[in-house]
Amino acid sequence: MTEIDHGAANPAPQTASNVHRPRGDYPPTPCPTIYADTAINVAPSTMTVRFYMARLDPHFDGSQNFLAQPTVQIVMPVQAFVQMAHFFSQSVEEWINQGRLTREDAERYRGQVL
Repeated sequence: MTEIDHGAANPAPQTASNVHRPRGDYPPTPCPTIYADTAINVAPSTMTVRFYMARLDPHFDGSQNFLAQPTVQIVMPVQAFVQMAHFFSQSVEEWINQGRLTREDAERYRGQVL
């Protein structure tokens, strides 16, 4: 588990319910909000992992055809990518335990990977 410096003598471990929030004594980072429906590609190398998030845009004619439009490319160290994947898995388990998501729905969503 990754430790976060909250400015305390004993930093709390990062969990799905205490994700880092900016401290008031540091300037905020520019953090745009980017909507994505899915990840469409992952490209690992020796030191980094690059992946693309995308929107699924509907066709103007109302058909069921969708176009995956890349919205952002994310590049991160391999270690951070693995930690992020674990963080997301823990989040899903926490939501199931809290009743926010059923295990059946989680399994169904896992089967719908593009």
